[in-house]
Amino acid sequence: MKKITLLAAVLMSVTAMAQIDIAGTSFEDEPIVAGVNDAQYMDTGDPNVAHDLVNNPLQTPVDQSGGPELGVDATYTPYDSPDSGLTDGDFVGVTNFTGTVTAYTDGDQGYQLQDSDGNMIVTFEQVDMTSGIGNMVSIDYFLQETGWEYSDGANSSSNDVIRIYVKDLTNATEIDILNTFGSDIDDLAIEDSWITGTATIPDEVDAQLVIEFRSNSSSEAMFIDNIKFTSDAILSTDDQAIQGFSMYPNPATGDVVNLVSATNQSKDVVVYDVLGQRVISTVVTNGKLNIGVLTSGVYLVQVTENAKTITKKLVVR
Repeated sequence: MKKITLLAAVLMSVTAMAQIDIAGTSFEDEPIVAGVNDAQYMDTGDPNVAHDLVNNPLQTPVDQSGGPELGVDATYTPYDSPDSGLTDGDFVGVTNFTGTVTAYTDGDQGYQLQDSDGNMIVTFEQVDMTSGIGNMVSIDYFLQETGWEYSDGANSSSNDVIRIYVKDLTNATEIDILNTFGSDIDDLAIEDSWITGTATIPDEVDAQLVIEFRSNSSSEAMFIDNIKFTSDAILSTDDQAIQGFSMYPNPATGDVVNLVSATNQSKDVVVYDVLGQRVISTVVTNGKLNIGVLTSGVYLVQVTENAKTITKKLVVR
């Protein structure tokens, strides 16, 4: 059990305690209609040069404009031995084809990547999670069961590689959900069923989901669906922040929890765990209070004074 010393003041206010959907897509914004936009996609760009992929008339859309669902932007990058890329007609983009997956996990459509003969990159619209805590992303993916190719893990076009990851744009880092580089996909037990991949996103950041897919066979296909960005709570800046409080250290360790105020104004103090359960509820009347022991974890410390409430996350190690 860890204990902390806390000089507390809280700079933000919580608008919700339960999990909140921030953004997502099930690829329903671009309805697939027989004879209208369901033909194989044929890239008109040069397969030897990295370039943006654009929606072509009558063909399946590879981009999604966004609103209300997340926008999608697809690009293509060749590798060391450029092939035909997506110029030869491939099943990529928004799709309602269920012959491989039987059904999609949310709605009637998903997104397919197949036989890219190079690297097809699908980048999703940036998500503002700068006010979120307990941030997560989830994505459902289905890999067709086939003979995925693998050699030595080198950066070569002879290797099939799938990578699903989140960019933390605030801290310039990347968080993998799935990365098969250097592995034989056939050995990973991830084929022929829907799998939900997840990643924890740091609190209060901008985030962006990216998928990279490299294969060179028409039997090698991946389907994705039901992408969700969620937060446990949303914090918003209080224009009239309670005066005389600060919180440090955070993450915190130590012996006891002390709330200290620069004034003797009465303040209601409530501490919640990340499930929204109240673990401490008390009143500070003399500027200082020992509220005891907190076990390791993440908490929300909420202070109310004169009908103003502000809240901030506290990490106990």
